[in-house]
Amino acid sequence: MLVTLKDKVVEAIKAGKKDEAITLVQELYEKFKPLHDRYCDWINLLFVYIAKKLGEEAVKDATEMLVTKIYPPMFEQLKKLSYEQLVNAVVELHKAHYSKFYVVEDEEKTVIVVTGCNSGGGRILRDGLPQLPRKEGLTKKAWPWSFNKEGFPYYCVHAYFFNKLFKQLGLNIEVQWGKMYDEKGNPIDESCKYVIYKK
Repeated sequence: MLVTLKDKVVEAIKAGKKDEAITLVQELYEKFKPLHDRYCDWINLLFVYIAKKLGEEAVKDATEMLVTKIYPPMFEQLKKLSYEQLVNAVVELHKAHYSKFYVVEDEEKTVIVVTGCNSGGGRILRDGLPQLPRKEGLTKKAWPWSFNKEGFPYYCVHAYFFNKLFKQLGLNIEVQWGKMYDEKGNPIDESCKYVIYKK
């Protein structure tokens, strides 16, 4: 019981048990997803509570505080990466969220087009929140920090502040928010995009 799945994977690889290792890696991947989803729900519910108690602008203030306290050192590290490494870092971010996306590149930029975000924001638009009405966790009006959209997930407010921080640090990255889902949670042709400019 005390042997972790990671340890079992390593043991299987060392023993040359390829099929067992593959099965264990898939199990490890699937076991993490519910934990990921519950943490996203936790964040969403905290933002709903903040909005109800203090108003929606307090969600903006809380998110700005989180971004400015947590992300500057991490984003400073991004400045040390090559262009290809930077693109890969953004791709890995959405792999970790179990999102559906594809990548398009031209002479000026690489765009990670997220067609099915599985982060807190994408999931709340697709699935709603457990035990709450469908529109909970979404802005009641359009704000500059909600990309001037009503019905914008509180969870996604960090994207606005990410853009400000990217600019401040001289990183050529821009998040372009797209709703992705209609009012009933069905996919629509409106993707989120991470645009990484080459110059």
